[in-house]
Amino acid sequence: MLRLVLMPAALTAAALSTPALAETRVVTATSPWKVDHTGNACHLQRGFGTAEEPVLVQIEQLAPGDYFNFTAAGRPFSGITDTTRVTLSTGPDGKPISTRFTLGDMQAGNGQKLTTLFFMGTTLNGHPEGDVRPAPVTEERAAQVTSLIVSWGGKGVQIGTGPLGKALAAMDSCTEGLVKSWGLDPVQQASLSRWPKPLTDPETWLPRGSYPTDLAREGEQSLVDVRLMIDPTGAVSQCQVVNGFNEPRFAKVTCDKISQRAKFEPALDAAGSPVASYSVRRVKWVVDRKARMPQQRKR
Repeated sequence: MLRLVLMPAALTAAALSTPALAETRVVTATSPWKVDHTGNACHLQRGFGTAEEPVLVQIEQLAPGDYFNFTAAGRPFSGITDTTRVTLSTGPDGKPISTRFTLGDMQAGNGQKLTTLFFMGTTLNGHPEGDVRPAPVTEERAAQVTSLIVSWGGKGVQIGTGPLGKALAAMDSCTEGLVKSWGLDPVQQASLSRWPKPLTDPETWLPRGSYPTDLAREGEQSLVDVRLMIDPTGAVSQCQVVNGFNEPRFAKVTCDKISQRAKFEPALDAAGSPVASYSVRRVKWVVDRKARMPQQRKR
């Protein structure tokens, strides 16, 4: 059976409780932050640990704002499985900001195969319960965060990032450039009085039967991030895959289905007039024992 499940956009306070850690490993930086602009996303990348046992970190943003994806790869995470309860927290306050992750592998430059954790969209303030948006991340908050902590099963890896204010300010400049490259005015987009709002339930955009038969038969799964360009009438004028993890064949079917079915109320500028804008979404194609489910989440 095939069905679509809308992925929760928030994590409950209970789900984000901070575990007591019996063993915490601290890793320090081995390189400066590097800002990388791919055209579809902005990345902050930095190395930690040692040459023999590196820990590679990436903060990714697909659009302006406080939300980011966080990737950590390294041998210290070996032993974590898909069912392990893992928490990402900020330091030194120990505030949990995410428990939603996908497990993978990354090939390091020295040939090592590193266990990799992909944490989905969150902010330095986490995400409150329900549809409430998290508090904006201020410059003061970014400066207060001096580490990111990955913890599981009484263990933890504390990644000594140092204050994140300057690094995230560089990302702001990068994401502004992204918006310009899409043919939009960053100043206008930052002052919208209304963002594009779905007119139809996003769960209907990938209905039952959407899972490609050949990929389902092969047990293939994937995460696909897409950027929808939305014109002043609310129609999807373009769907661009900005990230595709694991299986590239999901890219086309994801954009084809969403482009056919997604409908929006258009964005409104500061004066209340309809203008072109965008919406970033994540689809998680999952095969399990009972059902094959494309899951979708707003980013």
